[in-house]
Amino acid sequence: MMDTEFIVKVVTLSSTMFSALICSVLCFIYNRETEDSTQKKPSAIISVSFFVGSLCWAGAIVYLINANLFVWFNYLFFGVLMYNQVLLYYFVFTLTQVDNRQKFRKIHFIIPSIIVLITGVCSSLIPFEERCELVRSGGFILSGYPVRSFLFSSSTLIFCIYNITYSTLDLLRVRNYRREVINYSADNEKNSASWMYLFVVLTLINIPLPLGATVVNRNMILTVPLTTIGALMALLQHCIILYNLLSKNYVLIDNKEWRYSLASRHAKINHKQFQAYIIEKKPYLNPNLKVTDLCSDLLTNRSYLSAYINKEYGMNFCSYINGLRLRELERLRTTSSAADAPLDLIHRAGFNSYRSYLRAKNDEDEQRVLKIFE
Repeated sequence: MMDTEFIVKVVTLSSTMFSALICSVLCFIYNRETEDSTQKKPSAIISVSFFVGSLCWAGAIVYLINANLFVWFNYLFFGVLMYNQVLLYYFVFTLTQVDNRQKFRKIHFIIPSIIVLITGVCSSLIPFEERCELVRSGGFILSGYPVRSFLFSSSTLIFCIYNITYSTLDLLRVRNYRREVINYSADNEKNSASWMYLFVVLTLINIPLPLGATVVNRNMILTVPLTTIGALMALLQHCIILYNLLSKNYVLIDNKEWRYSLASRHAKINHKQFQAYIIEKKPYLNPNLKVTDLCSDLLTNRSYLSAYINKEYGMNFCSYINGLRLRELERLRTTSSAADAPLDLIHRAGFNSYRSYLRAKNDEDEQRVLKIFE
């Protein structure tokens, strides 16, 4: 008869597996129904990633239920664990791509395939009963065959290394993206990409669990509290990714927007003309304004215009535009009637949301404080 602890662990892991499956289906439906072509690729990638992730959790369930069955599918589970990290990186790569000419390399999929093939062949040299005993023992190095024990159990260590490597690559890409996007888009809320940092951090938080299994008995790691914590981190990660994907809480940098006949022409921007353009056209009232939206009117390109704003005003494009929106909001407050709702004024000033306004206000206040101490 199964004990209560065993049932709780199976139910906990099953909930995470079904969560990943549901997210995969929702992303697939979104991919099929969205008319925005730019959303097709990221939604397709993360749909596959969620599905592969569900297989990872299925592997953990099989490990608990039947050691012999787990041995048969051990390296299939090992493979999907690594592919899931690659797919998550592919997802981040797609969202944070700052140059359309940069392509995702197939080597990211080839390397785990080679690793799985090598470890699978080496594992097949170990008698089946020995492999079953290794699983039942919780990964202990058995005294009778220490080398073969280590070989069979090394997949966990390889996965941890793979996880840390790709999580690091994720963080580096997001950091580089944030540096670029503030000179591309004036939407300070979507530019922050804070949710991308959060879901990568949640991946890193779970690493100590499998890493601990390389030095102590896995049965000591797979306790109800630790299993529950790991599952909750994964569920939270699922919610973060799904919500931000469906709400389009990110900005895709599209270099094709400014690659026209004047793309290579560095037309010198006249300061008075630029100021007149900003005052007359008020482009900052567009809540989805991008630097490329100004290029055709000013007969210049994205790189030159971004550099001009940085040099002339000492700030990035996003900060500059949101500063103009704050000035516009002040003007609206002085000229509007008492019946006008504050949120309506915020939208009329060009902000996407109240949260976007608060972020711009806080950033400006911080800059004022810094200037006082300079």
